[in-house]
Parts: sequence; C-alpha cells; structure tokens
Amino acid sequence: MSHPTASAATRRAPFFYGWTILLALSWTELTSWGILYYGFSVFVAPLGSELGWSSVAINGAFSVSLLCSGIAAVWIGRLVDRLGPRPIMTAGSILAALLLLAWAAVGNLAAFYLIWVGLGVAMAATLYEPAFAAVATWFVTKRARALTILTFVAGLASVVYIPLIAWLIGRLGWRGALVALAAILAIATIPPRSPRSSPSRRSRRTPCCCAAARRISACCPMARRGRGCPARRRPSCRARACAPPPAAAPSAG
Repeated sequence: MSHPTASAATRRAPFFYGWTILLALSWTELTSWGILYYGFSVFVAPLGSELGWSSVAINGAFSVSLLCSGIAAVWIGRLVDRLGPRPIMTAGSILAALLLLAWAAVGNLAAFYLIWVGLGVAMAATLYEPAFAAVATWFVTKRARALTILTFVAGLASVVYIPLIAWLIGRLGWRGALVALAAILAIATIPPRSPRSSPSRRSRRTPCCCAAARRISACCPMARRGRGCPARRRPSCRARACAPPPAAAPSAG
C-alpha cells in the first residue's frame, strides 16, 4: 500500500517570484556595467581628437569617479538598508541617464570631471553592491546559485557593449552615441526595477529553522529536490512527512 502523502510530496511547488527578480537584476546589471564602466574606454580616442584633451586627463576623470564610487558606497549601503535596493537603484539609473546626456554636451574639462563625479555616485547605486543586497533578500537556500547567475550575466557586459558602443560612435559620432546610450540605459534599467524588490513573509524561502525540520529535510522527497521548506508545513504534515507506512495487520489464525 502506498504512503498516503506520496502524491502530495511529488507535487511541484508554485513558481518562486525571486527568479523574476533575478532575471531583471541580471539584465539591468549587464546594461549598467556595459555603459557606465566598460564603455568609457571606447570614448577616450574620439574625445581626445575632437576636444584636444590628453588621454591622461580623460582617464583621470574615470579614476576620480571610481574613488567617488567607493566613498559613496558607504552612504549608499546605509540607504539600501533603510529603503531597500529598488528605489536606490532606480534613482541611480535616472541620475546616470541624465549625466550621460550632460556628457554629450560637455565642452570643458572641469565639467567633464564633475559629470564623472556624479557618475561615480550613480555606479555605487546601480552596480553589484545593491544588486547583491536584493539577491540576498530574496534567496536563502539557493543564494549561491542566484549570485552565480547574476555575476555570469553581468560579466558579459564588455562583450556586448564595447562593440555596440564602437558601432554607435561610428554611425552617430560620440555625442550622438551618448544620447543613444542614455536612452538605452533608461529603457533597459528603470522599468525592470518596477516589480517589488523584497519578498513577503509567505513568499520568502527561509531555511529550516529547527532540528525537527532538518531531520524532515533529510528524508522528505520535496525537500531533497529543493521544492519547499518542510518547516512551512502544518504540524500534522510535519509529523507525517517521514512516518513509515502503517504496518499490515497480522493475519488471523
């Protein structure tokens, strides 16, 4: 006789919304890294040839932005703890898009440096640190896998965006390319962050929180397949999860 809970144990769990959040984060990190970080190197030569700036002066602005990003990360981290990652990353994307438009109209070196100070703050608000905070909020049991997926997708940013930016500069010039990149950044990173960025108490996957639940995890088919935490079951279900099948009644005689 089959165990009465066998069919329930093999039922698929409902779709976990955290994977949607991870997909949105991976897409926005790919775009943010490609435009704000890796794309700078493609603009060094056209900027120097048109404005007469040396490569040392141009690259110095990027170094200043990285310094400002590191300093601003402390403040950004406190805001992420207080407000959550979604509003911080959305504000960072809006700031970055506006500063790219300002860069497209730049004409002197001092303004160029000020723009990159602001882009350093925008990078602190949009790159890995707040994205990792969002992943850590949504994932517990599969956190390492989620972080691996996020960093793998974002690691393709240079492969995707350096050729794209070079093509845009060849077709539109560096100023037109910056306008196009500002539009791409706004479209690709602001709307995907509109879903909720923190799980509800029911939807969050929490680890098994007691010794009994860990024992259930060791022998429960659903727990072994990662289809749900047995600590969330009703007490009666937890009591029956690993109970052996009832023994057959002894025959008379």
